[in-house]
Amino acid sequence: MSIKKYMMVPILMLSLALTGCTASVVQDTAKKVVHTETLAKHLNSNRTFTPAQLSHYNGKNGQPAYIAVNGKVYDVTHAPDWKNGQHHGIPSGQDLTQAIVQSPHGTSVLSAVPIVGQLIQTNTTKATPSGQKTTKQTATSSGSSSSNSSGSSATQGSSSSQQSGRAFTLSELKKYNGQNGQPAYVAISGKVYDVTHANGWHNGFHHGIEAGQDLTQAIQNSPHGTSVLAGVSIIGYLK
Repeated sequence: MSIKKYMMVPILMLSLALTGCTASVVQDTAKKVVHTETLAKHLNSNRTFTPAQLSHYNGKNGQPAYIAVNGKVYDVTHAPDWKNGQHHGIPSGQDLTQAIVQSPHGTSVLSAVPIVGQLIQTNTTKATPSGQKTTKQTATSSGSSSSNSSGSSATQGSSSSQQSGRAFTLSELKKYNGQNGQPAYVAISGKVYDVTHANGWHNGFHHGIEAGQDLTQAIQNSPHGTSVLAGVSIIGYLK
């Protein structure tokens, strides 16, 4: 009786080991199936996104997190440093070409990130009831009355900009990146701010994003928005 009792112990241990191995194999198989389905989805890089469609993929409410860089749409849902659709406070669901290209790591950080499609720009042309096509105009418009109003607005904008200080082109702004003794300037909504000593900016960088560029989209879509610029000096405007 005692011999049978001792023989049962290794048999039970062997059974438990086999059960564990079977569970492990099942889990590995399930992971491979999910991985294969994910790859199949990612291989569909012919899918197109408009900026409006891209904005829905912000990593919120169960949505994946997508960003556009140089016309390609990347899935950063499971990418390192992207948590809940955000990367150092910058949300996904938008075109981050300028911010990524001019960051220290550049586009190399996207080498392991799957491409899920391409970004296309929408056409604002639409048909009127008469059948003629008109384009939605925001900055300028035709006609005498709208011409007068846009002209007066342009005059006011010009005088307002001139009062804001020096005019910068994008190439000139790029020199002021906080490196080699240069101050750190950024452009937001046409205004140029001096962030050299601003909170969160160190040596011309803010969470990996470099100064010396137009950060309008990144700032406006960040959690803090433009309110973070309340105490920052405006030293010019972008032309």
